[in-house]
Amino acid sequence: MNVKHGLARDGQITPEYRSWSAMMKRCRDKKNPNYGGAGIAVCDRWAKGEGSMSGVECFVSDMGKRPSAAHSLDRLNVNGDYEPKNCRWATDKQQIRNRTNTRFVVYNGMRMALGDACDLAGLKYGMVLQRLQKGMTIEEALAPRPKQSIEEKRERQKVYMRAYRAKRALARHYGLTTERKAA
Repeated sequence: MNVKHGLARDGQITPEYRSWSAMMKRCRDKKNPNYGGAGIAVCDRWAKGEGSMSGVECFVSDMGKRPSAAHSLDRLNVNGDYEPKNCRWATDKQQIRNRTNTRFVVYNGMRMALGDACDLAGLKYGMVLQRLQKGMTIEEALAPRPKQSIEEKRERQKVYMRAYRAKRALARHYGLTTERKAA
């Protein structure tokens, strides 16, 4: 393998080179609506190089080596260009919370991604999202559900069973079945 940039190990292209190459490809593709087509560009230093260094060598010099296989290239400002002050190596979790559709909330006086607030509260994201969709405030949605007493659990079970029996009685009355068909 003839590699001029020196970013090959034992004849294999490095992860840093793959990240740089993928970044360049995304931004040069004017048909890609999220990158090149949206005007997202790569800074001249990383695209063309500087002095005796190639673009990819400048990229690695500025970004450093990828910390682990769990990290990939991320832009801090998702609407900004690829340049040293706007890029980092980030985990999937960090990247998921750095998207244009990330929902931000104020929790305990701090602005943060809803996913981070869920982690702090020890609650599942989906459950908190359902609570918010039901009209709860962020404080209510992130509050732990109070433990139910045995009596409350029994009462809930009775309500469920009454509804189930009523459904079966209606089905029998109209000649319908309540059994689920196997998929």
